[in-house]
Amino acid sequence: MGKWSEAMDLLGEENEYASRGIGNGRGDSEDIIIDLESSMCYLRGMVFKNLNNIERAKECFQEALKIDVKCYDALDCLISNNMLTVKEERDLIDSLPFNKQLHEHDASFVKMLYESKLKKFDNQEEQTEINTALAAKFQRENADLLYSKAEIYFAQYRFNQSLECTKRILKADKFNLACLPMHLVSLYELDLKNDLFSIAHELVDLHPKSAVAWFAVGVYYYLTNNMIEARRYFGKASSIDPHFGPAWIGFGHSFAAEGEHDQAISAYATSSKLFQGSHLGSMYIGMQHLQQNNVLLAQKYFTGCLTICDTDPVLLNEVAVMNFNLGQYDEALDFLRRALKKLEFTQRKNIIWETAWLNLAHTYRKLGNYDEAEKYFLKVDSVALGPTKAAALVGLGFIYQIMGQLSDAIEAYHKVLAIRPSDQIASDMLQMVLEDKVRDSEMTWMQQSLPKDFHDDQSVHAQIAQRRKRGVNEVDDTGAGAGGGDASSRQKEKARAE
Repeated sequence: MGKWSEAMDLLGEENEYASRGIGNGRGDSEDIIIDLESSMCYLRGMVFKNLNNIERAKECFQEALKIDVKCYDALDCLISNNMLTVKEERDLIDSLPFNKQLHEHDASFVKMLYESKLKKFDNQEEQTEINTALAAKFQRENADLLYSKAEIYFAQYRFNQSLECTKRILKADKFNLACLPMHLVSLYELDLKNDLFSIAHELVDLHPKSAVAWFAVGVYYYLTNNMIEARRYFGKASSIDPHFGPAWIGFGHSFAAEGEHDQAISAYATSSKLFQGSHLGSMYIGMQHLQQNNVLLAQKYFTGCLTICDTDPVLLNEVAVMNFNLGQYDEALDFLRRALKKLEFTQRKNIIWETAWLNLAHTYRKLGNYDEAEKYFLKVDSVALGPTKAAALVGLGFIYQIMGQLSDAIEAYHKVLAIRPSDQIASDMLQMVLEDKVRDSEMTWMQQSLPKDFHDDQSVHAQIAQRRKRGVNEVDDTGAGAGGGDASSRQKEKARAE
C-alpha cells in the first residue's frame, strides 16, 4: 500500500529488544524470538529505505544480520542496493557470529555463500576460489554461482563471458530479474541491437510493472543513439522503482551524451545519494566536471571515489586525466599504469584500453619520453577507429614534429585529415610543419651555399641551427592533451548494475 510512515509508527524507529542481547549466542529455545527480532529489524530497514533514510536503513539491515545470520534478505538489500563500500562489506561479513549461531559445517558454508555476494572489483582471485569451493559442494550448476561468476567477468570487462553466464541463468529461469541489468548492459557493450530489442519486447510483455523491463527499452534506444526516447524510458524505470540504480545512471548518461552537463550531474547525484556504497555516481559527476574543465571540483569527487573503490580501471584513468590537467604528470603516469594493470585480464578490445593508451602516450610526451609516447600512440593507431584513431595520429604527428622528423609528421597529419577533414588542430599543425619543412630546406641550402671561408665559422652555424629550431619551439606547448573524453562521451562504461 506504500504507507511507510504508518508502518514506521507500528514498528518504532528503534529495536526495543536490543538491550536483551539476543543473538549473541545460539540457543534452540530462542530461535523463534531471534527470527522475530531479526525480521522486525529487516522490516524496519525496508521502511527506512522507502523513506529515503539510507543511513538508518543500512543500520537496521546490519542489525538484522547480526541478530540472525540466516536473515539473507537483509544481506541482499545491503548488497543489491549498494549501501556498503567494499571495505564495509568485508568488515560486516567478518563481524557476523556464524560460529555462535550455526553448527561448524553450516557456519563455513553460509559464510562462503555470503562472501560470494560481495563486490567483485577487488579480491577477484579469492572470489574465484570461493566459487570453485561452492561448486564442489553443490555438484551442479547453480544460478547464484553463475551470477557470481558473471559479476567477476563483468568487473574485468569480459562482456562475452559475462553474457554467457547470464544467458545460462535466464535459460534455466527466465523470471530471474536480478541478473537482467548485467545481462542488458553486456548486450549493450557488445552492440547486440537485435538481441536487446527482442529481450526488451519480451520483458515489457511479461513484466510491464517492473523497472528493469523499461530500463531494457531505455538501453536499446540509448544504443541506437535515440537519446530522447532513452531518457523517457530510463525516467519511467526510475519512477516505477526510485531505488533502481541502473535507471538513474542511464538517465544521467542520456543527458551526458548530448552535453547537458547540469542535468546529467543531477541524475548522477541522485544515484550517489541512494547508493552510497557505489563509486559510480560520484565518478560520473567528476567526469562531467572534468569535461567542463572544473578540475578542482572533479578532484573532490574522484578523491571520494577512491575511498570507496580504488581498483576500477575507468576511475583510475579519469584520476590520471585530472592529474594531467593539474600538471602532475608523474602521478598521472602512476594511475595510468595501475589502470592498465587492472585491464590485463580483459579479453576484448574496448574503448577503455584505447583511452588509457592514448592518455599514457600524452603523459609520456609531457614528460619528454618521446620513444614511449610514440609506442603508445602507435598502439592506439593500430586498434582504434574514428575520433580515437585521429587523436592518436595528431599526437604522433606532434612528437615527430618535435623530434624533427618532419616527413613522418606530415604523413601523420594527412592521415588525420583523411579521417576528419575538418580537424582544425591537424590542419594548423600541418601548415606549421610544412613551413618548418620549407625553413629546413632553406637552412640546408644556405649551409651548402656558404663560401668555403665560412665553413669553419661556428657563429654562422649556430645562427643557422637556431633558425632551424624555431619551428620546434613554436609548437612545444601546443597539441592535444590527455583526456578521458572517449570514455566519458560515449559512456560505454555502462548504466552498470554492480
